[in-house]
Amino acid sequence: MPHISLSNPFPDKIMKVWVEPWGEDFWMRHDDALTVEFEDADFTENIIREGQVFDVHWLEDGMVVWVAALEFTVRDQSGAELRCGHQRPEDIDQAGKTRAAAAKSAAQQADAARDAARE
Repeated sequence: MPHISLSNPFPDKIMKVWVEPWGEDFWMRHDDALTVEFEDADFTENIIREGQVFDVHWLEDGMVVWVAALEFTVRDQSGAELRCGHQRPEDIDQAGKTRAAAAKSAAQQADAARDAARE
């Protein structure tokens, strides 16, 4: 099973790990580690460069991991499966919810204006 292990050695940083091409985020506190894995049967070419199963790009606040599979699993150090948003800081999570609520409200207002124009 192809896998890559990632860790956060920085005592003063929470690092995000974006898993692409799905855009799922996982967060590591100091001394945390994650493993991204997939089944051999899920391998697909054309997601990243030929011959690679993972491609890692470092960012100032974390990393982007491109996975050459249609399905993947992220696990913590104990082997437990993690979900998108694992340990996402509350302020970032709240900001995302606020943006989503604003977008929904704007869409509802646009729908109402369009309906009023039809009448």
